Amino acid sequence: MKKFWIVVVLVVAAVAAARLWRPRYNGPHVHPAPLGKLDPKALARVSASYEKDIKPLFQRACFDCHTTKTVWPWYHAIPGVRQYIEHHVEEGDKGLDLTNGVPFGSDDHDPMDHHLWHIGRMVASGKMPLWDYALMHPDARLTDAERQAIVQWTQDSYADLSTTAGPAPAAPEGHGDGPDHDHDEHHP
Repeated sequence: MKKFWIVVVLVVAAVAAARLWRPRYNGPHVHPAPLGKLDPKALARVSASYEKDIKPLFQRACFDCHTTKTVWPWYHAIPGVRQYIEHHVEEGDKGLDLTNGVPFGSDDHDPMDHHLWHIGRMVASGKMPLWDYALMHPDARLTDAERQAIVQWTQDSYADLSTTAGPAPAAPEGHGDGPDHDHDEHHP
């Protein structure tokens, strides 16, 4: 019985520590200017670098919540846990759908530039993958080098797309030079 309580205390302490610890994010706190029509050649370069360097990281850390290819864990069958997991997956897929690769899709039809900015910000800040997902899926945890690779890819991809994009449309509300509004704390 004593071992049980030691395990419970250790688990609670680990969850509390994971919840409280967040790396500092030093990136921009405003959305980038929206891009116009994306150049197919630039989009192909971004897609190729994604497939080669980033997709393997996303498959490990992001695909269960941000694609239609969710692999349900054994504990998904537990009542209560099932609803919790399904809610996270539904919200994740609604905010960012990685199923078909670049350009990423979502229910709210955010443009690719917004997805790049938001992915970089959420990964750099440590908000993604979610702490509770990483707790139950240790292989989903990203190293500092992997986080940096993702952030660098988002920045490089935005730079490539922005130098070749057509004329920019009027900035949608919440994009462009206005103040940041982190409208979806849990999912990019």
